[in-house]
Amino acid sequence: MGIRHLIVVKEGVILGIVTDRDLRRPKVSDIFKSWHDLYRISDEFQVEDIMTSPVKSIDAQADIQEAARIMVAHRIGALPVTDAHHGLAGIITETDLLKALILTT
Repeated sequence: MGIRHLIVVKEGVILGIVTDRDLRRPKVSDIFKSWHDLYRISDEFQVEDIMTSPVKSIDAQADIQEAARIMVAHRIGALPVTDAHHGLAGIITETDLLKALILTT
């Protein structure tokens, strides 16, 4: 199981998201030398330098179609899911939506 999205949180507040795509941006990744070094990042970068912020999110009580609409409209592959207090409750991804589609057919 690979991890493609990491939510950045500070003191319970969602600050941003780091995706595998963020790690591959030319300004972030070093010159590609081998497959082993594909995600090698210069030591000069901090998480805040590469994360996407602000980040779209969705309430845990929202319906799955709303999550899909947001993801399609903003061309994103994952949404942080927030609880009633706007804290991080989880994440929903494209894969989660596809699994839900399979289960309903």
